[in-house]
Amino acid sequence: MQIHGQRRNGYHTIHTVFQELDFYDTINLEKIDEPCEFSSNV
Repeated sequence: MQIHGQRRNGYHTIHTVFQELDFYDTINLEKIDEPCEFSSNV
C-alpha cells in the first residue's frame, strides 16, 4: 500500500493491490530498501 496524500475531507489517497489466495497458498514477504515488483500468473 502506498499513501499519496491527504484529501480535503481528512482521508488519505492510497494505492493498494489485492490478490486472491487459496487457503493452502503461502507467501513470504521481507522488507527491503529498494523498489520491487511482484507479478502473478493467476
